[in-house]
Amino acid sequence: MGGAVKKKRFPDPEARGEGVPFWDRDPAIKAMRRVFKNLERWEERKLRKLQREHIPTWDPKLRRVHERAVRLHTRVLKYLARNGVAWTHDLYEELFMALFDHALAENGIYAGVPFQKSRCRYKVEIEQHLFGTSREASTDS
Repeated sequence: MGGAVKKKRFPDPEARGEGVPFWDRDPAIKAMRRVFKNLERWEERKLRKLQREHIPTWDPKLRRVHERAVRLHTRVLKYLARNGVAWTHDLYEELFMALFDHALAENGIYAGVPFQKSRCRYKVEIEQHLFGTSREASTDS
């Protein structure tokens, strides 16, 4: 019953020293961390703008907005992946920002551009997938 050797959960053959996890050196993970940091900064600026318009950051609507934006964003990314679109970091950010503004408008907070009026890439396809609208239907009205 000697001491069992503790196996590392995520071993890295190139690790130098115990304190350096390999994911800190992975370029893909670093890139996604930059994307998330950019989105966090953007969302902080958006919240400051809302505060200036007398919408407190503790307003329960803002939590619903964020959750709705995340759900829409996930649906859109899955849809684009199924249709052969390889998303880039720029597209990832652009979509989240557009969908966050859309979620704000859905909750009665008009502090951005609704998705239907945004200049988002793949806008027509996404509108049809998320909202069931098409360009033909909107031009006939």
